Amino acid sequence: MDTHRTFLCEKLEKFSDEIKIPEIDKNVKTNLKKAASYAEELECVHQLFEVLLFNLEQINDFCTMYYGDDVLRKKDGKGASLIEIIALLINVISAGKALVDGMERFIKTEIGKQRFVEFKAAYISKKYDDVFSYRFLYSLRNYAQHGYLPVSRTFDGKFCFDLWQIKETQHIGFSQSMKDSMESVIQEITEKFNDEPRIAFTYTLDSYTLAVVELYYSFLKEIEADSGEQHDNVQMILKENPELILHEPKELEGAVVFDYDAETRGLHLLVIGEGLKNRLVELKKQAKEKLLFYKRNHLEGVGENRG
Repeated sequence: MDTHRTFLCEKLEKFSDEIKIPEIDKNVKTNLKKAASYAEELECVHQLFEVLLFNLEQINDFCTMYYGDDVLRKKDGKGASLIEIIALLINVISAGKALVDGMERFIKTEIGKQRFVEFKAAYISKKYDDVFSYRFLYSLRNYAQHGYLPVSRTFDGKFCFDLWQIKETQHIGFSQSMKDSMESVIQEITEKFNDEPRIAFTYTLDSYTLAVVELYYSFLKEIEADSGEQHDNVQMILKENPELILHEPKELEGAVVFDYDAETRGLHLLVIGEGLKNRLVELKKQAKEKLLFYKRNHLEGVGENRG
């Protein structure tokens, strides 16, 4: 959804009568620019969520993943290769990182630095501290970005994360909390189970996915009141300035003029459909559906569907 669109009047006039440029009060322009920025940034975060879902769908289309860490290609029923799984994983954790970065940027720039500090402490940092899978794959994204391959295979062909190999990799730095976490897991596995410190691939990926979707849903709940306030402000402006609403061409009916560049005759439009309040309801509904899906998927223990 393109919430902020810019057109040259000459092009619009090919499809309608001459575009009448309304006079825009300075305060009105300022408030509509804020609403345009808010709507545009919100759509950007939503699209990053869609990118994450797309990459999860790529896994679902390509293979079936089981909690025993067998991964079978759907096209032939044979085991997936290490490179195929690494490529799919890197796409997912990169998309997850971009989504979290987008949520942080939105709250910091569109709502305020203090709310950002509070939200990060209450949700993002807490998730990092409380959920090992999220903390681990968040760190592995940087590991992979530096050119290292994060997934290994056991002798019997099962996919896993080899903590010894990851921890001992040269030329890559982990946070102290990540180092401590890996040390703790390594110690528990070697001492309690007398085994190599490997952790499950599928369970870890599912746990990470659930954590990121939970963060996105928390983000939408956090900004609900702010979105309602932006919506009400825009509606009040339009009630007092109905001339700002375009009625033609038909493709742009309902769009709001919030700026005009006289030198280039560039017309800046705010396109928010039914408004920010209704848009947020849509986004929350989708996010809740996905959240329930990934919770169920995580509990059932068979990664049959991830899209």
